[in-house]
Amino acid sequence: MFDLSSSLSYDQIFTFLCRAAGESATGDEWSAAAVNWAQSSGLTEGLNFSAKANCPRADVVYCLWKQLGASA
Repeated sequence: MFDLSSSLSYDQIFTFLCRAAGESATGDEWSAAAVNWAQSSGLTEGLNFSAKANCPRADVVYCLWKQLGASA
């Protein structure tokens, strides 16, 4: 469950973005599915991350920027 005062991890952010794009990251392997989707979508290019690590706001904005079609 998400808490308004807690940080989100990379896999949680990727899951939100994946679902917003109309894709699926559910079930027991949701974390791996979300990370795989983000990698195949090019959202992780330029990021040094671990799936369960806290995702800083700057990286959230970067992923949104990439997802919305900006060129790197």
